[in-house]
Amino acid sequence: MDAEVNELPVLATGELCIAGDTLARGYLERPDLTAEKFIPDPFSSTGGRLYRTGDICRKRDDSTIEYFGRKDKQIKLRGFRIELGEIENVLRSAPDIRQAVVELSDDSGEPRLLAFVVGAFHKAEVISYLQRHLPDYMVPSVFIKLDALPLMQNGKINRDMLPKDNVSLPVFEKILPRSELEQQLFSIWQTVLKRQDFGVTNNFFEIGGNSLSALRVAAMAKNKGMSNFRLDAFFRHPTIAAFAAQFSKHTELASSLVPLNATRADRNIFVLHPSSGLVFDYRNFAQELDGVANVYGLQFPFEMDAKSWPEDFHGLVNYYVKQMRSMQPHGPYSLIGWSSGGLLAMEIAHLLEESGESLAFIGIVDAKTPAQRKTDLSGKNKDLRRIEAVESSEIDQFWNDLKQHGEGWDSYLLEQENPDRIAENMVLASKYILYVTSGGHDRQIKSDIHVWWSSENVTDLGAERLSEWDGSSQGQLIQMGVIDTSHRGIVKNKQFAEDVKTVYMKIKH
Repeated sequence: MDAEVNELPVLATGELCIAGDTLARGYLERPDLTAEKFIPDPFSSTGGRLYRTGDICRKRDDSTIEYFGRKDKQIKLRGFRIELGEIENVLRSAPDIRQAVVELSDDSGEPRLLAFVVGAFHKAEVISYLQRHLPDYMVPSVFIKLDALPLMQNGKINRDMLPKDNVSLPVFEKILPRSELEQQLFSIWQTVLKRQDFGVTNNFFEIGGNSLSALRVAAMAKNKGMSNFRLDAFFRHPTIAAFAAQFSKHTELASSLVPLNATRADRNIFVLHPSSGLVFDYRNFAQELDGVANVYGLQFPFEMDAKSWPEDFHGLVNYYVKQMRSMQPHGPYSLIGWSSGGLLAMEIAHLLEESGESLAFIGIVDAKTPAQRKTDLSGKNKDLRRIEAVESSEIDQFWNDLKQHGEGWDSYLLEQENPDRIAENMVLASKYILYVTSGGHDRQIKSDIHVWWSSENVTDLGAERLSEWDGSSQGQLIQMGVIDTSHRGIVKNKQFAEDVKTVYMKIKH
């Protein structure tokens, strides 16, 4: 069921609920908990009750139920929502691990994940295993080896008795900076990560860094005179030594093509941005695809002056195709378009097919259907035009929105040399993307299309909209189902990544 106790379709993730004659009446002498967990059964005509288990699951096509973790063990760390049970499940599947529990600790002033583990394990091997199966921000920074986990009388783990106090930070190899450039980068890392116990050979994302703190590194580097610092290069060379060695070569990718994982696979997936123009929301997805495909984000060219942005939709699509071909000259190509990126993906696919290239995979994620676009073009978007300036009130609203929902983006922008100019460019870009995509065509392509939806979008628009992509492909139109999440959260959702991985690995390339 979803949060509003509506039954979800097959493959959608939600809370497992139980009803029937064998259901208990409630919790003994706990009327508050009984009222929360034992709710009226919407399917019962006799006043039955429904028990909310707190288990996060989904039903597969064969009616088996897949378990993901506990609803009540969800935490938020550095802007990311995390199911501790998901980390625990992966940990328990690692070689030589018998039992494992993961907790969030902030006793040092910096929130971090602690893993309490029972088994004869090697820490480096376990970390390597976790990095292959989890996004970087879900890998615990501290591992505590125990002879046994503390238990309560009923056999459940007593989390209150876990030794969380005074747990020391992990110690890293410390090779000191050997050049002026390395020293500059080292000082920036110390400021951003709020620690000093690392060296120039340590991976930024293994010592507490994440996508957001990488943005802060980029901002501070540019403020210190490193004008050609590229974030895409930083993702590919995430140690001070490796980045410094590459920095002076000036051979990095154009800024619109952003590597989102560290895989050296023989296949690529190109992901298209939504109306924000940014691709960092795909980073969780990219980490899940580590070892399967190199994931490259096609990000809007914010660094270009607004007046030099492509004139129209066709120009923007051609710009992105050129970026793709700089990395992969020929097909078969794989594309994923989320939100406004859905239309971009369809137009890129059409352009590639027209030039004789083949496509291996196209995913359309919570994007407006051709019918929805026609409604917009005859209604709210009919008078769209290219805007080259924005009102000061729009900039103020942008900053307010960032502070409320930006997960730290306001801090990143404030560290830029001219934050208001960057903010203005981002507002302009959002309006520009809406303008140019309104001039796009609803294409029919030859290749198969896989379509995903968020439950938020289906609730707002109605389930009948799911069929409105029919006719967009001369091949198969494959509805992958509804994922119980928001429009903004769908590409961060683990189920979406698992679905793509399953489909992608079956495709002949």
